Amino acid sequence: PPPPPPPPPLSPTTTAAPTTAAPTTSAATPPPTTTAAPTTTVAPTTTPYPSPPPPPPPPPILPPLTSSPTRQPSPPSRPPTPPPTIPYTLAPTPQPTAGGCDGKGHTVDECGVCAGTNDCLDCEHNHVQPGQPKKVLDACGVCGGHDECVPDKPLSQNLATVNLVWGIVGVDRTHADPNRVEDLGDAVYDDDFDFSDPLCQASIFNFTTTITNNTELVAQNSSHNFLVELKKWTADKGFSYPFPLHTNVSVQLAQFVTNHRRYDSYIGFGFDPVRIAYVRVLYRIPLDLGCDYYYYYYYYYYYYY
Repeated sequence: PPPPPPPPPLSPTTTAAPTTAAPTTSAATPPPTTTAAPTTTVAPTTTPYPSPPPPPPPPPILPPLTSSPTRQPSPPSRPPTPPPTIPYTLAPTPQPTAGGCDGKGHTVDECGVCAGTNDCLDCEHNHVQPGQPKKVLDACGVCGGHDECVPDKPLSQNLATVNLVWGIVGVDRTHADPNRVEDLGDAVYDDDFDFSDPLCQASIFNFTTTITNNTELVAQNSSHNFLVELKKWTADKGFSYPFPLHTNVSVQLAQFVTNHRRYDSYIGFGFDPVRIAYVRVLYRIPLDLGCDYYYYYYYYYYYYY
């Protein structure tokens, strides 16, 4: 817009000069009156300002969508092109070359023998001189063991298992089932059997050890005599065997069985009253010896005790 016009010049305002009053000569003469000149008032001038810019036009109104746009189907994809087939041939398999100490791939063992099996070493990997006994693994995997994990069974068909039992006078088969082989009936215990008697302990120990030491009657290392282990166990605990009189033998044998589980079926406990009901010892005797030795020792013990 063009600049506004300049304001008009203002006219000067006439101001009355001060009037000096003349001295009064007469009280009746009034003082002269001075009339002020009229004052000119300048009217304010309104300065014009530029008008504001016009508002922007409103945005156009779009019609509402009536349906979603149609999606064009994608062109069908082409199957991937298979890679070209490259012909190839199998490489020849390398043949093993002969080598080793004998030209056949074998090596020298720790005994200095080509293709050997370390025959000079025992199961503890110690060198054994020729002609000396060598430790080997037993059936339980123990070096130098004695097959202690193998259950009791006859060593061969020429051996018979014999159990010597004290404290049982017979078997009651009244209620036994004849159709069940394992049902042997009920044992009849001897009420007069007293294993707490030191004389009874000594008699059974002497009789069983006599049979065990007879190599003609009993197969070697085939007897199961718990009394021998019991005597060693009491000696390690500081006791004496036979147990002295008035000793609670039932408690001592219960502790022995706890530490020697393999003898749990060799000692029977009674509970009314608490006592040792029976004891037994197992032997294996060759069948070709007959029963003369067995009956001899049986009557010998019966007569002695």
